[in-house]
Amino acid sequence: MRQIICDVETTGLNPHATKNPDRIVEIACVELMNGHRTGRIFHSYLHPQRDVPLVAQNVHGLSAEFLADKPLFKDIVPTLVDFIDGAELIAHNAPFDRNFINAELVRAGTDPIPNDLWMDTLELFRHKHPKSSGQTQHKLDHLCTLYGVDTSKRSTHGALIDAELLAEVYPLLADPSYIPTPATKITHVESERMRPQPPKLRTARG
Repeated sequence: MRQIICDVETTGLNPHATKNPDRIVEIACVELMNGHRTGRIFHSYLHPQRDVPLVAQNVHGLSAEFLADKPLFKDIVPTLVDFIDGAELIAHNAPFDRNFINAELVRAGTDPIPNDLWMDTLELFRHKHPKSSGQTQHKLDHLCTLYGVDTSKRSTHGALIDAELLAEVYPLLADPSYIPTPATKITHVESERMRPQPPKLRTARG
């Protein structure tokens, strides 16, 4: 089964605002086949065509100056759509990523991705760990800690590193027979993103 782990970084929380809607500034997709990474990745920083509020910069570290020479979302649509075509899409708190990606696709004149093609690992986590409560326990960081995936390489949120982390967590989370214990071994994830020299739009094909 072909699946794509998706993550985005944005200028804020509202992609549908009437005035100055929030936009995607980074998008990453990591391909899984039967629960295993294939090595194929889609990743791009994006010019948001608006300002990047300081509160957003503090989350992902991407400034308007850094993004000034990056492609517009509409410029990456053909490559993005080709990459995700035919796959189930997976994201942590999927409605957030789905709403932003679909808003950008519609803005670019492309059909949105149907809701039934998305899987939300946050809902999967809540189902598997019903006694967990509170926003902190529902964050990706908590899942990584619980399932033994090391996050020490991540200094700020980033679409690529977060997608790679989720790609490590998801197969364990999706396995109903796998129950993590405090002794779960830490798995190190080496992100392909190395700031301050981030990659431009690219795909890695197997």
